[in-house]
Amino acid sequence: MYSWQEPYLQAAQETDDTQIPHHLLEATAAIEQRLLSPIDEKSEEYRAIKNTWLGIQTLRKQFGPNTAVV
Repeated sequence: MYSWQEPYLQAAQETDDTQIPHHLLEATAAIEQRLLSPIDEKSEEYRAIKNTWLGIQTLRKQFGPNTAVV
């Protein structure tokens, strides 16, 4: 597990729906911060980032427009 995955896992496991948008914003920020450093697009970590990003998008759709990032 990568450190940037923690906020996403918190969002995915959260039972209080009002907290999920906060976790998703943190997850997005963590991924964006990680992508500021070079990363091999063929690496396992890069694939994990892509998969996590898809999960974030799915949760955003489920929890409404207030969780979308412009």
